[in-house]
Amino acid sequence: MAGSGEPLMPQPPPTGRSADAALDFGPDRARPQAGLDAANQGTSRNPSTRDGHQGTRFVIEAGSARGVRALARRCLHRATQVLGGITLACIAQAGTAATPPEYRIGPAPEWVTRVERGTPNDSLREQVSGGVYYLLSDSQEMADPHDRLRFHRIASQAITTEGVQSIANISIAFDPSYQTLQLHWIDVIRDQQVIPKLGGATIRLLQRETELERRIYDGSTTAAILLDDVRVGDIVDYAYSVRGLNPVFSGKPFGRLGLRFDVPVARVHVGIAVPENAAVELQPHETSLEASTRAQRGLRFHSWQQDDVPALITEADEPGWYDPRPAIQWSAFHDWNAVARWAWPLYRVPDSPSTTLQAEADRIRQAEPGEEGRLLSALRFVQRDIRYLGMAMGAGSHAPAAPDTVLERRFGDCKDKTLLLLTLLDRLGIEARAAFVNTELRRGAADRQPSPGVFDHVLVRARIGDAQYWLDPTRQPQMADLAHLTQADFGVALIVDPQTRTLTPMSRDDQPVPLREVRLSYDAKSGFEQPVALTVTTTASGERADILRQSIASSNGEALQKSYLNFYAGTYPDIRVSAPMQVQDDEPTNRITVTEHYSIANLAVWSEEDHRFNATFSAPDTLEVLRVPASAARTAPIALAHPTDLTVVTEVKLPEEWPIKAERVVVEDPAFVFERTISSGPKRFSITDRYRSLGDAVAAEDAVRYANAIAKARDNTFYQLHWTDPGRAAAGGLADRINWLVLMVGVMALGLWIWLAVRAWHGDPPPIGLPASPSAPSGLRGWLALATLGVTVTPFVMMFGLYNISSALTPVTWAALTTYGTDTYHPLWAPALLFEVIGILGLMVFWGLVCVLFYQRRTSAPYWYIRMLIASVFYTAIDSGLMVLLPAVTLETKDIAGLVRQALTAAIWIAYFMKSERVRATFVKRLGPAPAQPELGPVAGSA
Repeated sequence: MAGSGEPLMPQPPPTGRSADAALDFGPDRARPQAGLDAANQGTSRNPSTRDGHQGTRFVIEAGSARGVRALARRCLHRATQVLGGITLACIAQAGTAATPPEYRIGPAPEWVTRVERGTPNDSLREQVSGGVYYLLSDSQEMADPHDRLRFHRIASQAITTEGVQSIANISIAFDPSYQTLQLHWIDVIRDQQVIPKLGGATIRLLQRETELERRIYDGSTTAAILLDDVRVGDIVDYAYSVRGLNPVFSGKPFGRLGLRFDVPVARVHVGIAVPENAAVELQPHETSLEASTRAQRGLRFHSWQQDDVPALITEADEPGWYDPRPAIQWSAFHDWNAVARWAWPLYRVPDSPSTTLQAEADRIRQAEPGEEGRLLSALRFVQRDIRYLGMAMGAGSHAPAAPDTVLERRFGDCKDKTLLLLTLLDRLGIEARAAFVNTELRRGAADRQPSPGVFDHVLVRARIGDAQYWLDPTRQPQMADLAHLTQADFGVALIVDPQTRTLTPMSRDDQPVPLREVRLSYDAKSGFEQPVALTVTTTASGERADILRQSIASSNGEALQKSYLNFYAGTYPDIRVSAPMQVQDDEPTNRITVTEHYSIANLAVWSEEDHRFNATFSAPDTLEVLRVPASAARTAPIALAHPTDLTVVTEVKLPEEWPIKAERVVVEDPAFVFERTISSGPKRFSITDRYRSLGDAVAAEDAVRYANAIAKARDNTFYQLHWTDPGRAAAGGLADRINWLVLMVGVMALGLWIWLAVRAWHGDPPPIGLPASPSAPSGLRGWLALATLGVTVTPFVMMFGLYNISSALTPVTWAALTTYGTDTYHPLWAPALLFEVIGILGLMVFWGLVCVLFYQRRTSAPYWYIRMLIASVFYTAIDSGLMVLLPAVTLETKDIAGLVRQALTAAIWIAYFMKSERVRATFVKRLGPAPAQPELGPVAGSA
């Protein structure tokens, strides 16, 4: 950052975001941060964003609340990045060759409090990273409105060879345009012996320009200090001061001193010296540490110290506005009005612009008759014709260049572009003001102490009538009309106007929610054994359309197509592109449609475990927004991409009719709503998933609830068709084709039935009813012949019935019906099928017994015939009742009629056997001799 005067890694910077840091952070809107260097950056979260490449399609990572904007700006500037970097490098070399920056060596300022190093704590050594244990981080600042001075001291010990590499190389950055660097001491402490190193150290001043990738030239210089003879166990203790106040702040300093870092520190000390006549306010952030105060030599000293400070462990997916880092804020700006009044002269429109600028305003006025058209034309001109390039040296960190200069050179950063657009709108008679925002803190800016350092970006707030528009001139040219224009929304903004008293919310109730719809159409009409055509149609509107449009514009078409192919290859390895990608862009309504064409071979995969084909249909776009949080046990909130409204429709054309069950699943959580509906038609079915975000973050105490809701939603994002192949199933071994559970149950049941049948055969009851008359007909003739035929055939009918249900008893089908979680599972399938097996075996055995008794003309034949008629009716009724309880089985009218017919037939034959003379005359044989006295009436036979 420009003129920070802070050390680079591995030394812990004591001041945080510098008061002189440039307002514009460049196209990515966020700085990279790591280790202790990130500890005091104010907002340390920098979650990555995705731009549609490498397996992610048009989706911003849920953990990055600012990802949408970061992507938009990265895509906007990528095309000219290399050329801009080369140009700036040349400018840097030309500007510094004549007057190289210098440094001085001298004692520490008299007002600085000397602090002893901390004592190593064994419990903190476990948190050490990089082989460096920091013993002291000391930061003391002179908040003098006329001459700001910052003193920094670092003491660190190398506990590994890697640590030696770190502490033996010191880097200090400063802005030579208004700052001077003074080195006080560099000592190596070895075995309690102090070895001075400053005199013999190798010191080089480098103009590194670390922001060139973002096309920002800040003029900062790095003092790179190389120490010799540093060993494991050595302590490097060094101190320096940076003097100077950026003139752009008009003598009003501000700053932020960090109290905790990403690594453990044995002692942390911060102090602020304020002249008695200076109006500087102190404000602690996330700390209750009490200050020690004293007055001396016309200064008020405030200091804070704590020992054994553990590492601050940040968590993934934290929102940008969440800042748990304890710090001391201080500022000479007492409120937001003071900040607005300071910035007003910087963004005040010039009274007399150049003739070139006036000519551009006149051209727009003549081309567009209405205010809305003029507003859009001016915005597009600045977005399109003024390329992004930042010259953030000294006062240029926050002060924009003159509009005439920006128009002439045709480049500028957010400050320059904003003032140019303000000037054009003023000449067109449209009210507009500059607006400061923080693209990382977003709404969290309201929780910071007022100062210019709170903000990292500036844009335009324009008014037409009662409507207000938040316009970002650094975006890619926006061709939508005002009703569909994507407007900036960073939570809150500071309007640069002398009347401003507070921050202004940027959210608008009438702002359309950015929509995205993905339609996946699978054409399997020719069968799953053939390649299946997949057409993916993505339609985006609003800000989602901007992201998709910028991704396409800034990427190589072939590479982009390949990245989309790889996105689906994770699900379908045998996918290939069948036709070029097509793009239809409706810019006025800010709606864009991308159509992709693929062919999937082997969409259906044979499962050796399940002995079936599985065709899986997943929704990777849905899974992208249903991201599982990195950790549910956490202390930080979870950031969500909001607002998000995603609809994914999966349509599948089938080769034949398929039993598709209509379903609707809704998962509701305070953070989101997910809904899935499944419907079917002739040889087709469709699945519609919709995800809507309801907020931009989930509180830490709600993380477990949110994670469970996400898991539940993800469980419903897959759909599978499956079917068996008798030929492939038969190819398995015999053991694989046997349902051992059913076989064992059937064998045991069959053995039981046979044992009972044998006992029944030994039963020897008397003839049924009264003895037949001597003249009564006998023999298996007449109506009895029909009964005989029936009992002869029935055992074989039972065997055929067992064969009919055998297909449901195969291992594959049995598993599909009885395994929890499959599409066809129901808890009654197993008992229903086992009941049929046991029942059919019982009927088969006992009807066989009746058949034997019939041909032996045993007296027990009528008894068992009647019993089996009744048992058959009861079996059919119970079996039908079980089937009714199964959703996949429908009991038709003919089934009920068949049961009634069976019961009536049984009643008729029972009556015949009870009354027939032929029956009594035919079934007269017994196993033993008849008793001396004949029975007078029917006696129930033994079981």
